[in-house]
Parts: sequence; structure tokens; C-alpha cells
Amino acid sequence: QLYNRGTNMDLRTLILPSKTVEFDYDGVKDLSFSLSFISKSELDKMRKTHTSVKKNKYTKAYEDELDQDAFLKEYVPSVLKGWRGLTVDAVQSFIIVDEAEDLGKEIPYTEENAYNLLTNSIDLDNWVSEKISEVENFRSNK
Repeated sequence: QLYNRGTNMDLRTLILPSKTVEFDYDGVKDLSFSLSFISKSELDKMRKTHTSVKKNKYTKAYEDELDQDAFLKEYVPSVLKGWRGLTVDAVQSFIIVDEAEDLGKEIPYTEENAYNLLTNSIDLDNWVSEKISEVENFRSNK
């Protein structure tokens, strides 16, 4: 039988709801993103907030339905906290952009810009998801 014979420690006091770390984006010089790990309980709260129960008109069963757009508007700024070095040229690595723009022009971080970038780029969305799902990336001694 395994149990704690020593002090009474409450695991809840150790758990951080989130932690932000800056990651360099490989393949694009001088580009980095500040990403935040969010706990499962925080993610579950977000999902629950944007989920409603709807009756399926074909099966007549009640089903949970996630409002994907509303969920992403909350989720994206929770995990993508900022960036450095995001220029029009760098954005071309993720999505097709108006080539008439000055390629060296910096794109400022705003929640709306983060939402538009992440929801329009499969590659960047996958990279962010990969980074934030690996708890090892958020340890101080990595």
C-alpha cells in the first residue's frame, strides 16, 4: 500500500493555472512567440463556457455543441500572449498576404491579430498546439 507517511501537502497549492514562455520559431529568423501553458481545468472552463446543449434534428438526441468561434476568441489570447519579429515577410511563412505591403513592416500584437494569425494558419496552429501541450517546455530547468 502506497500513501504519504509524512507531511500533509495539498497538491492544489502547487498547481499553476498557466505559465508563459518565449519560443523561437524555427525557419524564420528573429521570430519568437510568447506562449502560455494553460491547465486542463482552465481549458475545460473555457470549453464549458462556449458549449450549449442542442437537440439533433435527425437523431432527436440532445448533444453538446461547441461555439467554435467564440471558444477560439477566448482560447487564442489565452495561449498566444505576444510575439517579437513578426513582420509582413514572416507572416508569409504562415498565410498568403498582400504583397503590396512593406515586407519589413512589423505587425503589432493584438488579440485580434493573434486570432487572425492562428485561425488562418494550419502550420502555426499546429506548432503552437505542439508547444503548449508539452509540459516539459514550461519547466524552469528545461
